[in-house]
Amino acid sequence: MCQHRRPTGSNLQQVSFLEEQLDLLTQARRQDRPDTNPLPPAEWERLRQENEHLVKRLAFMQGRRSALSPSVVVAKMTIQQRIQDLTVTLLTYQKRPNGDRAQQICRLQATIFARYEAGESLKDIASDLALLYDTAKKYLKRTRTLLRLPSMSL
Repeated sequence: MCQHRRPTGSNLQQVSFLEEQLDLLTQARRQDRPDTNPLPPAEWERLRQENEHLVKRLAFMQGRRSALSPSVVVAKMTIQQRIQDLTVTLLTYQKRPNGDRAQQICRLQATIFARYEAGESLKDIASDLALLYDTAKKYLKRTRTLLRLPSMSL
């Protein structure tokens, strides 16, 4: 009937993918249901639910795209501010937070996390920062773990 692919890339690409999937489902519905031979009720319900899901996802992605599309300068300032906030938070978990190495690693982890949050792929982030993909992935996992921990009271 209709082939499913997973969306990859930017939000705009995901929205385009969802629009394409919605069109495919609509066409499949029209082709599979001639007036003399309707779909079985179970198949009809599955297609209806999948269509609803794709419509909701499309609306969400379009809203997210419009929310993320202010000027590039504002977006960069927001990411820079997020990196600074994350760096300060991550430094609280370091044994020697005043050390250069701790600050450098926390800044790197914060950069990876903030850019990943902003929608960049981990592969692109790793190549930009001249890191191995696995290293960037491990830093991202460590940052997520640390951010889930309850705040330390000093």
